[in-house]
Amino acid sequence: MFYQRTIAEQLGFSQSAISQELARNSVDGIYNPEKAQELANSRKIQRNKPVLGDLEIQEFIKEELKKRRSPEQANTREEFGHLEIDFVIGCSGSRACILSGRERKTRYPFLIKLENKTEFLTTEAIKNNLILDWVKSFSTDNDKSFVGHSIIKAMTGVPTYFTKPSAPYEKGAIEQLNKELRVYHPKGTDFSNVTQAELDQIAENLRTVPMKCLDWLTPAEALQRELQLDTS
Repeated sequence: MFYQRTIAEQLGFSQSAISQELARNSVDGIYNPEKAQELANSRKIQRNKPVLGDLEIQEFIKEELKKRRSPEQANTREEFGHLEIDFVIGCSGSRACILSGRERKTRYPFLIKLENKTEFLTTEAIKNNLILDWVKSFSTDNDKSFVGHSIIKAMTGVPTYFTKPSAPYEKGAIEQLNKELRVYHPKGTDFSNVTQAELDQIAENLRTVPMKCLDWLTPAEALQRELQLDTS
């Protein structure tokens, strides 16, 4: 998620200029720097003069895109310590939800009950439950509730990366965990009636199930193996 005001301040342009740049160079809601470059080049040829600010804005956004992609080690699941996080929403009319988390390599899961998914409660839940010694990064979607990622990075040094819009395959581990949670609590569940103790038991159940992708280790065993390797 890009904050237009922040981009505008860093580049020294008006927020409306940033907004126009994003709007006219997006495809299906996703900023397309190649389209922006072609349009800028076309306008230069037509007008025979540079379009003020276009290239600076494009380069800035492209650099931000690079910084916000998950590191290659996380994408390939070769490096331990990268968590995917997401929300599981309850029934209509209930604000209670579940913050789910899963380490990408070991598939080790976390389930945290929230009374609501406001920025404050989301940030506090991550700080209090998911900032562990071995955590290297978070990956999630562009839900505004994760806007506290900058606070988390400032306090702990752990960065957050964001997937592209409508690209659930970029965080497949957490999508699978959410489906597994739905076995216990189907869609339409009012999570205000679900306790953290119940979620802890579900998480423990999932941590002790052998998985083919782990060569039939359980997530708990895979996590323990990685922790031993880290300290050896």
